[in-house]
Amino acid sequence: AADIGAGTGKLTRLLAPTCGRVHAFDRSAGALAVARAASAAAAHISFDEADARCLPLPDGSVDVALAGWALSYLKSEHEVWHADGSYGGAWREEVDAALREMDRVLVEGGVAI
Repeated sequence: AADIGAGTGKLTRLLAPTCGRVHAFDRSAGALAVARAASAAAAHISFDEADARCLPLPDGSVDVALAGWALSYLKSEHEVWHADGSYGGAWREEVDAALREMDRVLVEGGVAI
């Protein structure tokens, strides 16, 4: 499984008992340090600093890809609000890139959450 945007690892730890291997990714080294410390007993969890749009995993390597809040953060980072209340920006492209990356690392028939 891949936990994308793992943060402090709460969802990673929930996945761990049901998955043979969990790869936890986040852009924040500080959050990953907290996750690592809280998950020290679980040897089958790896923690790596990575962006949701470029995961260091081979194609078709996980059966579950979990994004949690990561997609929401990408949207908020790239959306632009205008004075008339409308919004735009490149957020759709950024979220699409993350979704394509999730699809790339999933095995055929894998599940994206």
